[in-house]
Amino acid sequence: MAQLKAQQIASLLRNQGVAPEKIPTMTAIALAESGGRTEAFNPVGLDRSYGLFQVNMHGNLGPARMKEFGLKTEQQLFDPATNVRAAKGILNSQGLGAWSVYKSGKYKEFLPQAQQAAAQLGTQEQKSDQAGSGRTIIVLGDRDEKEDPLNFLARYRSNLDSQMPEIKSQIDPTALLATAFQQQPLMS
Repeated sequence: MAQLKAQQIASLLRNQGVAPEKIPTMTAIALAESGGRTEAFNPVGLDRSYGLFQVNMHGNLGPARMKEFGLKTEQQLFDPATNVRAAKGILNSQGLGAWSVYKSGKYKEFLPQAQQAAAQLGTQEQKSDQAGSGRTIIVLGDRDEKEDPLNFLARYRSNLDSQMPEIKSQIDPTALLATAFQQQPLMS
């Protein structure tokens, strides 16, 4: 079971288009609800809640939310990006009070680290705007040959941060690719 840090949750919220001023509070809510565990599940009482934001699917909520969020199974809510998308929909329709940890104030114990994570997002965006993202992303997939590669990447940009694993390596992928492109093919 994956356990996301505040920074990862804040990034998911940003990628799903949550208003920047709500990212710290929503990050703290997720940490209070699930401890950042992507596969957290609560089946107790009037609850059947899934994932980071403990999206409740009990009773009539289940079928309505399945339709609203385009889900085939409730277990899809264990996917962090799907869970955050659902949480954004709940936030937009019900506000922050939809979460008991907000009403009780429990989220506040996680607010300092959530605020720090949200602030780091702003710092990363500034660095990214100044000098590129600092990440090399290799996308393998089908692309219409006529489509500009940058347009292809832009279509998938919002999902890249939430779905691409971060690979730590001593190898500089940019240098590796540059070297590979400069070499002669082995066979003609």
